[in-house]
This record gives sequence, C-alpha cells and structure tokens, in this order.
Amino acid sequence: MYNLAVFRMEDFRTFKEELIEEILKAMSLVKSDNEHQLLLRTELAQMLGVSKASITTYKNNGMPYKISKRRPYFELSEVENYLDLKNRKNKTKKG
Repeated sequence: MYNLAVFRMEDFRTFKEELIEEILKAMSLVKSDNEHQLLLRTELAQMLGVSKASITTYKNNGMPYKISKRRPYFELSEVENYLDLKNRKNKTKKG
C-alpha cells in the first residue's frame, strides 16, 4: 500500500518559509573561515555592543544586508568591511 498525503498550497508555502528560516538560522550558527555568518539585527547589535536602532541607522547609511522573508540579514564579513572603511574615512577627516 502507498501512503499518500495531500497538502494545501498554503500549508506547503508555510512549510517552505519555515524551512528556509531554519536553514538561515543554522547558517548563522556556523562559524568557520570558509562560510559566511548571517546575523539578524538583534544578534549584530549584541555582537557590536550597540542598539538595534544604531544597526538600522548603519543599514540606512549604506551598510550591506540581505533580505529574506522581509527581514534584513547581515553578513558578518561584509559588516566588518563596512565598519573598517567607515572608520578609515573618519580618521582621514580628523587627521
């Protein structure tokens, strides 16, 4: 006998979105030199020791990010490059 399951399209979409979110979360937990770490705004704020509002301000001022399910995700290496460049520009202006 065959087991046959029938899903509504909306149930399938919900499952797919939840699966993608779980994959993104799992990817953000991986910390190796060969893979990119993706962070949510809250995680990035905690890591940098700033408020979530500061992360939003950085994002609005050009900090790179990716969108998934209407949520911004930040790639740690890109954020580090952005902040390094920003700090160098500030030092040049002051110096």
